[in-house]
Parts: sequence; C-alpha cells; structure tokens
Amino acid sequence: MMQTKMPPADRLSELVSDNNIPVTALFDVKSRINDWLAAGGNLNDEYMWMQVRYIENIAKRMGELGGSL
Repeated sequence: MMQTKMPPADRLSELVSDNNIPVTALFDVKSRINDWLAAGGNLNDEYMWMQVRYIENIAKRMGELGGSL
C-alpha cells in the first residue's frame, strides 16, 4: 500500500508535540507562516516544508544537546 505524505502543518504539529522546541522558534515559525499566508501563500507550498525542516533541525539539535539550546 502506498503511503501518502503528511501535510506540512500536520508534520509541524507532530514535531512540536513530540519535542521540546524553544518558544522563540515557535513564535518565529508562526510569524513566518502567518506572513506567508497573508501574502497569498498556501499551507501546502514548499515554503511550508522549509519551516518543517527548520523545526526538524532544531528538534535534532535539542536532542544532541540534551534538551537545551
């Protein structure tokens, strides 16, 4: 059975609930997404996946540092 790719907003939610992401990073991504959508962007655009990768990198780094950034 073919697995479908999760939408970027769902992946962000998953990352945030599964990791201890710093509040400053969350506010930054929220602001970026709001600006993107206000400018006519879509929740499934590549820009959204860039935000997912940013949070994934932070989550990875937090794990490497034992939860402190």
